[in-house]
Amino acid sequence: MRQLMLALLCTFILSVSAQTQDFPDLSVQGESGIKTHLNKHPVPLAPLVSVSDSLPPYVPSGLMTLAPEVASASKVLNGYLQLELNTSVGVNSYLSFYPNNSSIYAVSHRMNLKAPKTDLLSLQNYISMGADLSKDIPLVFRLEHNSSKAPDYKASMLDFSVSHHRQKLDYKSLRFKDLYLKLGLNGVRQDILTNEKYDSYISLAISERLVYEKMDMYSKILSYSGDVGIQIAPKLMVELPQLNNLRFHILADKFRVLPSISFLYRNQLSDLLVFSAANDPYIVENGVAEIMDEKPWVQLEGKHKLDKAPVNISTSFELRYPQSDLMSMSSLKLNSNLRYDIHSPQLSQGAVYGVPLLYFTDVSLFTNSLEAFFEMRDFSFKQAIQTQLGYLPQDNWYRAGYIPVLNLSSYIDYRYLDWTFSVDLQQNYFTKDHNGKNLPESVIVDICAEYRNGDTSFYTQLANLLNHQQWVFTEYPATKRNLFVGIKHRF
Repeated sequence: MRQLMLALLCTFILSVSAQTQDFPDLSVQGESGIKTHLNKHPVPLAPLVSVSDSLPPYVPSGLMTLAPEVASASKVLNGYLQLELNTSVGVNSYLSFYPNNSSIYAVSHRMNLKAPKTDLLSLQNYISMGADLSKDIPLVFRLEHNSSKAPDYKASMLDFSVSHHRQKLDYKSLRFKDLYLKLGLNGVRQDILTNEKYDSYISLAISERLVYEKMDMYSKILSYSGDVGIQIAPKLMVELPQLNNLRFHILADKFRVLPSISFLYRNQLSDLLVFSAANDPYIVENGVAEIMDEKPWVQLEGKHKLDKAPVNISTSFELRYPQSDLMSMSSLKLNSNLRYDIHSPQLSQGAVYGVPLLYFTDVSLFTNSLEAFFEMRDFSFKQAIQTQLGYLPQDNWYRAGYIPVLNLSSYIDYRYLDWTFSVDLQQNYFTKDHNGKNLPESVIVDICAEYRNGDTSFYTQLANLLNHQQWVFTEYPATKRNLFVGIKHRF
């Protein structure tokens, strides 16, 4: 397998160096249009509906970009439905609807059922509704319920929230930009062995950018499960060439007070080459709903902690080439990221086998990647190499679990008439588990086919063709070969 890795690495380098013709621009299609969007979390913000056959992603209305209009459209499509089954006893469904001429402008529902073993069960339901109580007060109501069951373990989570977002709000000489308000009510019940525990709490999130004369300050307040955090970031009145968003940050909660500086630097080095660098510090919730979406069977630690990253430095070199009708490279990207997460969620041995304990600790991550994109008419190809080193500073700088040091990925997409075919190859090497033990290398091959007829499409995906084990946690059942079939319909 290591010889295969080296052969693919050499092939990638030779294919990059062999590009001598005129190169086209590429509008990248992204990863597989099947599983990626099923797992996407519809954030309670305004939808961006594109003409591509994928679930509509959600973006803040302040960042809306209109999708290109389709000429000679025969009808207006207001809804999207997707249903998927797989041979590992799993069911996924997604429904979204956008009524016309109504105070309710968006309704969506997502369901995910997992039963990888007879004694393991997880059911997740997500409902979101956007409504205008008045012309100036759009609200989004969100309800999520997760329930999971394993031997000696039962858990249920209910998360309800109401949120409001607007691009700007003027009050006398004050201007608030990208104002976001959210109020939530959360409840979590866990039965582990003979112990029963129930927690309920109110969550609050407020973020905005205040502009007053020459003052420009971003602020954020979070309250979640008893932990309160703030982020204050006034803009520095320093003008430097090609340097934007220069701010001094204070990230604070009851555990830490952290200073930081944010910036964005972008330089057009040539007609083809762009260099950019940025530091983007943040503080986020580490919400239970998001955690249980990815890890349904988990034992939650007593005290919740907000995730803070004072260091989140990214650099990028990007080459983009002119368009060509021949098969050629359209772009080449070299990315690097250095991040230090404080109180990042990690997994360790729990009280019940198969149910890991979730705890919060510091994680240092250093990631480098090289990505190349190719295209010719209906054929596109993406090749990437990524190295990632993750360490736990509070645990004697041991390697963080389940992070492969080396990942090689290849994605091929071909469109023929009403058919779309794709092959996704992911190779992971040098991975450790939560106890520091080496995990075997994995080579994951997914093959997909989709047929589209008007507003309806049918698809199938053979996942993990080589049946290599994939681990989220070594006590979880490993993800093995699986067959997905599904239907998507716009109405």
